[in-house]
Amino acid sequence: MTSTTTKMIGMTALVACALAGCASTTEKPAYVRANTPESVRRADEAACVKVSIGVPEEPARPSTTPAVDRDAVARCMQAKGYTASKP
Repeated sequence: MTSTTTKMIGMTALVACALAGCASTTEKPAYVRANTPESVRRADEAACVKVSIGVPEEPARPSTTPAVDRDAVARCMQAKGYTASKP
């Protein structure tokens, strides 16, 4: 193989790995609480997400989406009386 071919293969592999890392197969849980309207659940979840937004560990690597601590969201929703279920 030539040096150009090797570099092209390396770059292709690097891009494929980077794209695979961006894809997430983890679905966020659906939170349920008896007799709670959807509008209230959405507002509660939005409030929990807002307080669970973390500070980026590496400010030199900006992101278009803030880091959200999903465990903190779950604890917050549980404290409000919700249970998590699979969507």
